[in-house]
Amino acid sequence: MTALHGVGRLSLAAWLLSVALLVLGTPDVPGNETTPGMWYAVSDTDSVEVAIPESLAVADTNRASRYFPEFRRDAPAARVFRRKTQPMSLRLPSIWNHSLVFDTTSGEYLSRETIGGENVRLPRRLSRDEYLRERERRDVRQNWDELIAELEQRRRQSRRGGLGFNIAIPGGRQSAFTTIFGKPDVSLRVTGTADIRAGFDYRQSEQQSIFGQRRQIDPEFKQDLRLGIDGSIGDKMLINVNYDTQNRFDFENELKLNYRGYEDEIIQSIEAGNVFLQTPSSLIRGGQSLFGIKSEFQIGGVHLTTVMSQQEGESSSVNVTDGTQETEFDIKPIEYDDGRHFFLGYYFRNRWEPSLSDPPRILLANGFQRITEIEIWRFEQTNPEDDDVREVVAMVDLGESETILTAANDYTETSLADLPDAANDQYSDADIATLRDRNTSADGFLGAAGKGLNERSDFQTGPFKKLVRDRDYTVNEQLGYITLSQRLQDSEAIAVSFRYIANGQVLSVGDLSTESGGANQNTRLVLKLLRPRNPDQPGPSLNPAAWYLEMRNIYSIRGRGINPNGFELDILYTRPGQAAQPKIPELGGQRTLLDLLGLDRLNEDGAPGTDERFDYRPGFSIIPSDGLLIFPYLEPFGERLEAIADANGADPSNFAFTELYRQKKESARTVTRFDVYRIRGEYKGTVKSFYDLDAFAGVVPGTVQVTSAGATLTENVDYIVDYNGSGSVTIINEAYLIEGRGIDIDYESNSFFNLQKKTLLGLRADYDIDDRLAIGATAMRLSQKSPVDKFRLGEEPISNFIWGLDGALDLEANWLTRAIDKIPLLQTRETSSINVR
Repeated sequence: MTALHGVGRLSLAAWLLSVALLVLGTPDVPGNETTPGMWYAVSDTDSVEVAIPESLAVADTNRASRYFPEFRRDAPAARVFRRKTQPMSLRLPSIWNHSLVFDTTSGEYLSRETIGGENVRLPRRLSRDEYLRERERRDVRQNWDELIAELEQRRRQSRRGGLGFNIAIPGGRQSAFTTIFGKPDVSLRVTGTADIRAGFDYRQSEQQSIFGQRRQIDPEFKQDLRLGIDGSIGDKMLINVNYDTQNRFDFENELKLNYRGYEDEIIQSIEAGNVFLQTPSSLIRGGQSLFGIKSEFQIGGVHLTTVMSQQEGESSSVNVTDGTQETEFDIKPIEYDDGRHFFLGYYFRNRWEPSLSDPPRILLANGFQRITEIEIWRFEQTNPEDDDVREVVAMVDLGESETILTAANDYTETSLADLPDAANDQYSDADIATLRDRNTSADGFLGAAGKGLNERSDFQTGPFKKLVRDRDYTVNEQLGYITLSQRLQDSEAIAVSFRYIANGQVLSVGDLSTESGGANQNTRLVLKLLRPRNPDQPGPSLNPAAWYLEMRNIYSIRGRGINPNGFELDILYTRPGQAAQPKIPELGGQRTLLDLLGLDRLNEDGAPGTDERFDYRPGFSIIPSDGLLIFPYLEPFGERLEAIADANGADPSNFAFTELYRQKKESARTVTRFDVYRIRGEYKGTVKSFYDLDAFAGVVPGTVQVTSAGATLTENVDYIVDYNGSGSVTIINEAYLIEGRGIDIDYESNSFFNLQKKTLLGLRADYDIDDRLAIGATAMRLSQKSPVDKFRLGEEPISNFIWGLDGALDLEANWLTRAIDKIPLLQTRETSSINVR
């Protein structure tokens, strides 16, 4: 058995093949002669070359083909091309290696399959013609596999939900339809849901009986529509519609019609709906958030782009100079930071102004020292089985005097200035035990027939999720208020339990989840309600106590890490037809609004007095890390100005914006006669790599451009953009984070409201003379229409027309490369180039 020389070094597969040859019988082959269809040779290199007879390689039965297809094709010799599975359709391990090497001396291909360098299949040699036949066979098989997979995908799509139809246009390729749309068929699929609800809202309140409105019936009608249309007309027109009435803003609804011409046609593309316009020019940038029609034409070597649209985005920029970010802000009184800041009780609300009346000290009263423990819980549509979720009943008057439910607009009574304590409220220990019982109906116990609470504004029940301190919220332990990291939605409520020290005693309000009474997971937590779901504003027959626990005297100046050096802030008043002024002669004579509203009480030395400059006091008048401006008065543009007007004999109705603090923002915004106050200034941020764009409606993808010292940075290489939320830019290339390096960020943000319609007409032409030289031209007209006939100075609608020419020249300067190489000790590795823009 000379043929089996070296069998101890062979793999198991080769050994099995040898046994099979012994069983079948070895041909009597003398010397080096071979039998057609089978040959083998002995080598000192411990390798065996084998060719399998065609009859042995393909012999099979229908039963084996049916039940063992992969096992049937697994030959003992190495495959020509790499495979992914072994017999029985198991995936090959990562240590299984395949190699296909071309031998230049013999002109043959050698295929091997090895593990750890040892052959697990017999090596196989192929001639060039055999290799080409095998490759052609593989390519044809892959082509069929791809066609079958594509057909199967189309079948799955045709079986999915929705209403769809396909229409074949009569006339075929000879019809006029194909001249415009190409392929003679129409395919559309419509998906979506429609939710229509109708009913009545019936309310009965004993408290409103004195006004003759004990019972009230209101019709309710709600309609939600989600619509998606996806399809094609021919092979040139594509349709894509995504519409949802639940979207908060119009720009979230997408409508796009896309017509694509063939390569040799003049009309290359026509887009209708949400379109984009980009220009290579750095001086004239196109709008990105557009709704209209965009067309592209190709005439010879000229590429022409036209746009007719309404601009739905607003262009903004952030400038960073000398390593710091310079930002200007202009804030209206209506733009207070709502839904984030809440007092923990009426004691803290009524102590706010007295506590801050003598800066830089905080004046405490009634023996109060500080808050030691606190838990914040937020009502949201969540799974009750999630972690940190508990059933909660929260009342606004927990720890408060009963006066809180009966006071009209005066919440400064003595009883409401007492420390929050269980001894003040109307709930006994038995009442609290009853409310903790999940089998008790809290609505009936607390409602008008029980404790007299209004079920819409005075208490809240349901699953609440525990928030994490210093991540989801912060707390001021002396002034008694919290600041949430995210603004509350209308469908969310907030409740609290806390513990504090006063007069050497430890007092608490509400159940702490880690203490007795709250540690039992099978009971409800009893908490103090700070804001209910869908809060009501004060009205003739309703004066919700929770309304006044929200702080409306904190403003966000839209920045973080604010540097006190270079910070400027002023409060201005604008009379119709006049420029903005920091003083109102009828209110305080020569005193500035900055002084009257409590933001200028100290001079530059820190002593009491005014210097007409903002008092930069971190933690009191400003929170630099979050960019929050804090007024020492509860209603700076309301009761504070009203008191000043009374003291100076002026008519308060001409200056006090009291509706701002008695109505929701949507309602107070309509009182435009008080749109005369402005909080303006500028600041510098510290050197940092993170920049918040403060685009509350979102940044339009693809519109962010970052430049430094004239050089354009590359996205995802020099910086990254987070398009979620309000948008942010993070510089990741440290070369641009050195002091003195200027950075400019240009971007477009979606608009909340499009009260002033902007129409953009644009024309862009590009002509590539060759690969090195290109020229272009841009012309745009932007017009704006105001919804009112009379407008303020500086807020006039615009109508601008701009045009420009641009070009690019890219040359390889071999002479410059040779000149640099002649400089001693210098040698170039790349070809020099000259780029002109």
